[in-house]
Amino acid sequence: MFPDRDISTWDEVKDIHRRGHEITSHGVRHVDLPNCSQEELEVELNGSYNMFEDYDISVSSYACAFNSWTPNVEKLSRQNYTSFRAGLGVNKLPLKDRKYYVMSAGDAVKYAITNRNLNEWVIGAWHDVNLQGFKKRVTQIKDANIKVKTVGDMYNDTR
Repeated sequence: MFPDRDISTWDEVKDIHRRGHEITSHGVRHVDLPNCSQEELEVELNGSYNMFEDYDISVSSYACAFNSWTPNVEKLSRQNYTSFRAGLGVNKLPLKDRKYYVMSAGDAVKYAITNRNLNEWVIGAWHDVNLQGFKKRVTQIKDANIKVKTVGDMYNDTR
């Protein structure tokens, strides 16, 4: 179910994208955007977008590293992206604007279990979770009878 490496190849990313899954840009160097110059911001947002284009992968959303952003970052993201993922919070359905929110992995699990009947969805930011921790968090959600579909599940379903 889980890959034996931490990084996907471009062919794997293209395959996932071809099957209809959203691929989100996350910058070139995974830096704290509010501390960047205007030139660095353009490299992070536009460079990442262009890199995906070079591999014929369309991306429509930008996810800020560390959930850290400024109004200038959001404004610059409008050049290439239709949505913008930044800040901590919960997403209400239907989405009313182009910005949506993420939570830490632990908070996303707690929120999903506590608020399972609401018309909301959460995105867990999993950077701080190793494979064992990831499996534990997914199991917690599944044990609460909440549907979970990871990229790994999706990828293996079609093999």
